[in-house]
Amino acid sequence: MARILHRKGFELAISTIVVMILGILVIGGGLLLVARLTDWSTGTAVDLSNEQIAALKQMMSKGELVAVYPDSQTVSPGKSAVFGVGIENRLNQLTSFSIDATARDQDGNDKTVNWTLAKLSIEFIPAIDIEKNEQKEEKIVVTPDKTAPRGTYTIFVNTSYKDPNNPAKSILYESIRFFTVLVQ
Repeated sequence: MARILHRKGFELAISTIVVMILGILVIGGGLLLVARLTDWSTGTAVDLSNEQIAALKQMMSKGELVAVYPDSQTVSPGKSAVFGVGIENRLNQLTSFSIDATARDQDGNDKTVNWTLAKLSIEFIPAIDIEKNEQKEEKIVVTPDKTAPRGTYTIFVNTSYKDPNNPAKSILYESIRFFTVLVQ
């Protein structure tokens, strides 16, 4: 009789484990469904298109040290717009370039100072190492929040590098570039 009790306890443990595994699978499936429905997956998984890369390379071949393409895009709230920035290193050494992007609305108000008011996300790689006489292209992804106010936002792109003689000082690399995002 002792064996039968021991066996029943073992069966109960297996059934409990099976129920727990099924519960975890159901919860995981539910979270995946919710993520797709609420569009949580709109991160920076997108890359530059071949057209954007070709346009950036063409702009740099015409003499621009810093190129931005395209210069304007229309985007719906909650969706992303991908812009490209290309940098050609004409300095005499491997250089780490810093990129900074700042958003301003149609009234000129800085929308990166207070992110809760801005409702505009700008994602980019803040530093790029480029060998002498080489070019690199990177993306800047702009995503207005689903509750972002409609309007035109100008994104200023500032590219700089550290002064080799004074590493505490940054030097602007060519002029500031900009592009616009129309949120509709």
